Amino acid sequence: MKTATVVIALALASAAASATAQEAYAWGENVGWINLNPEADEAQVGLRYVLSGNDRLAGFAWGENIGWVNFGNGDFDGYPLACDQMGSGEFGVYLEGESGDAVRLLRGWAWAENAGWINFNVNCADPGAEVLDGEGQFAGARLEGGALDGFAWAENLGWINLNGAVLPCSPSDMAMPIGVVDIADVVAFLQAFGSMDPAADFALPNGVFDIADVVSFLQVFGQGCP
Repeated sequence: MKTATVVIALALASAAASATAQEAYAWGENVGWINLNPEADEAQVGLRYVLSGNDRLAGFAWGENIGWVNFGNGDFDGYPLACDQMGSGEFGVYLEGESGDAVRLLRGWAWAENAGWINFNVNCADPGAEVLDGEGQFAGARLEGGALDGFAWAENLGWINLNGAVLPCSPSDMAMPIGVVDIADVVAFLQAFGSMDPAADFALPNGVFDIADVVSFLQVFGQGCP
């Protein structure tokens, strides 16, 4: 596979780029803080897994200077189809690889109404391209050791540093605090299941909410956080 190199200047201040696990902030020099797990009285706020083929992300992040960032609803066919679907209304971000892998890349796009597309490891001109830092080390957006690392790119915002922010530790990690599975996650699943939210669609066939989804959720919940 052809491999190209995209070298980026990592000019973000390290102090500003740090984030606490529970607050789950990302930082952009030109945009400020982006909260990946905001608390609000709205449905599908805060990032979460959707189990449908590849592990997709769904929900919204909140940027203090750009407003809501939409990661889609989980109905996304994934990269490399991302390039064909961009602009069609079908978009999203998913985790490449399998649950339990030490490192999983984030692929796809998120959309901010006030800032445009935010790109996660997608290069339509050269799908083999890698995002490298000034020392030649891979710096693309990825999930490693339970926390996010690397950078996403927004045409109108520049680089967004994900270092230290966290995603839910498993698809069953559906409620605060992130990184812990407990009774709050069970309640969140039941609420999602009752409203036929894609986040509760744990089993095939996709789009059907039945006892199979409940059984699958309980199996994943029983495994806890890796």
